[in-house]
Amino acid sequence: MLLLKTANYINGIVRIIIIAPVPERFINLCTARGIYLWGITKHNDEIVAFIRLADYFRIRPIARISQARVRAEGYKGLPFVVKKLKQRRTLIVGGIMFLLLL
Repeated sequence: MLLLKTANYINGIVRIIIIAPVPERFINLCTARGIYLWGITKHNDEIVAFIRLADYFRIRPIARISQARVRAEGYKGLPFVVKKLKQRRTLIVGGIMFLLLL
C-alpha cells in the first residue's frame, strides 16, 4: 500500500471531474483499457476521481466515446513540485548559498 502511494506520488496524480450522461460507461471503458481510477465519489451530477498523470493523457479518446467532459481539478506529486521549483531557481540558489555560508 505504501509502495503504491509512493509510486503514484513520484509519477504524479491528477484529480479529475467527470461530467457525462452515463458516467459509469466512462469508468468501465477506463477499466477495460487498463486505466486505474480510485477515490471515486459522486457530487450532484459530477463524478470526482483520481488518476495517474500518464493515464490522464490517455483518457481523451475514452471521453469522446462516452460523451463525457473531463476536467482536471488538482495536481499532486513530484512532477508538479519539480515544475514549481524550476520556476523558483533564485530561491533554491539562495538557500544553497545560505547553507554553504552558514
